[in-house]
Amino acid sequence: MKKPNRKRIIYSAFAALLGLFFAVSLAEGVVRIFGLAPGVYRISQGIHRLSPNPDLRYELVPYSTEWGEAINADGRRDFHYPIKKSADTFRIAVLGDSVTFGWACRIWNTHPKALEYYLNQFQKTKTTHFEAWNFGVRGYGISEEVACLKTKALKSDPDLLILAYYLNDPDPFSVDLTGLLSLRQWSDEQYMHEMHSAWRNRLGRLLFTRSRLFTFVKYRAYAKMQKTEARVSENREGAALVTHRAETSYEKLKSEYFFRITEQYWQRVAKGLAEFSGVANLGQIPCVLMIFPCLDDLENYKYQPIHDRVADEARKNGFVVIDMKPNFLKAQNTWPGFDVKVDFNHPNWRGQRVAGWTVATRLIEEGLLPPSKDNFNPDLFNFSTARPNIDTIFYAKEDMFQIEWGLARIKDGKFKPAFEAFAKAHQLNPDNRLVALGLKELLKECDKKEIRAQALDLMQRIELRL
Repeated sequence: MKKPNRKRIIYSAFAALLGLFFAVSLAEGVVRIFGLAPGVYRISQGIHRLSPNPDLRYELVPYSTEWGEAINADGRRDFHYPIKKSADTFRIAVLGDSVTFGWACRIWNTHPKALEYYLNQFQKTKTTHFEAWNFGVRGYGISEEVACLKTKALKSDPDLLILAYYLNDPDPFSVDLTGLLSLRQWSDEQYMHEMHSAWRNRLGRLLFTRSRLFTFVKYRAYAKMQKTEARVSENREGAALVTHRAETSYEKLKSEYFFRITEQYWQRVAKGLAEFSGVANLGQIPCVLMIFPCLDDLENYKYQPIHDRVADEARKNGFVVIDMKPNFLKAQNTWPGFDVKVDFNHPNWRGQRVAGWTVATRLIEEGLLPPSKDNFNPDLFNFSTARPNIDTIFYAKEDMFQIEWGLARIKDGKFKPAFEAFAKAHQLNPDNRLVALGLKELLKECDKKEIRAQALDLMQRIELRL
């Protein structure tokens, strides 16, 4: 039997160690160059993550899903648009909270998409292509919306800005932010515990003080562990927000809640509207304020004084103001059984469509758009057009529409249409990573062999490409 070559073994071991050293060094360099550790903004939960911008506080995670809601590559619940505008494109940036985000509605039923639909479909001659970019984030207040305008919306080169105001916008509290702060606190506690343990030996001290790669791996590992651990933790800011939430329960105190926070945080409102307008004016961009009502009792509405106060402040700062309450009430009274709400905070898909129609017609009436009123079909201005009857084929070319359509079909148990939607999304945008997530969800729910085989085949092709 031939004896192994001792030198060859030594050389192979040395080469392996050298390769490992260079690989670790490369990874260390990448982590340092891109500032990946420890990076509290990497803490994420569901579709949200902490932001490195203290004014923004948190933001949406690109290519994430939750409850069938899908976030695009830019970190918005929206379609994918080319960054560079064509000569005939008129771009509208819409900022807001969960109402604009479209909580409990599909992506194509949000009021920015309804606005986009009406403006594009009702032109007599297609002279202008309209895009309405949705920058809505659940839980955002007016301060975060101003920060979003400065850091994100302006980069889209908008021709018009819309701020969608809801009555809780003055409140700094956010359920989503509180969850992220608790997650960060738990991760920080575990990280510090490991650091103190490692400090007892020389290697541990070296890794924690010198290696960003090591801290990155530890930090990310603990952040992921939090998702499966049932532990309550708070930091000072999180505790204050939780306490505030308990004191301002919507269900118990909504009759006085909106008046109280408007009064308590009015300076946030006044400052926010002034800053928003100031930023818009620098770019000579017209700005519009939509005011959404509490939907609890539109017939006996008690919050109109808040609408009027916000509207007066907005007009002082050059906003065109559009109050949604009259048309919401009109829709309910015009069409029996036409409910516009999911709950008292959020419009349903019908309410979202009415809001989109209301803004579209008002923008035309105000002369804020390139085509004149004469270039729009007169049917658009008939209130009956606000009654939703929109063919989703209008959105079929959008990969993000296909993603949410597929997720909805899985929920309905319609697995073949779900697969077809994901396949179409991949065809429209091979870089859309949500296709793989959708297919994984499909494989979890579907037991039909033919569809499973097709889904697995597409998954393999996607993985090979990536």
